[in-house]
Amino acid sequence: STDLEILEVIPIQVVRDVDMVKGKSGIVRVVVKNKGPLDANATVNATLDGVLLNPYPADVLNKTINVSKNQTFDFSFKPTQTGTRTIRAEVKVE
Repeated sequence: STDLEILEVIPIQVVRDVDMVKGKSGIVRVVVKNKGPLDANATVNATLDGVLLNPYPADVLNKTINVSKNQTFDFSFKPTQTGTRTIRAEVKVE
């Protein structure tokens, strides 16, 4: 077994750190670090307001993360409401 940590969950539509726009597609980027002691196959899931997000078309849910390295996982999203939204991510070792 190894220790994986989610470092960041970042919603991006075009520019990072800018308010989301209703109806505009974007990605949720989840950055995961492998703190060791072993390389690991990691699976990440992300949700927006409790709804499971799909991986971005060029990405996958499961990746190898070497010890002391970070790996990004990208998910597609499109906000359908205004106001505060809840984005959650979880990672597990496969």
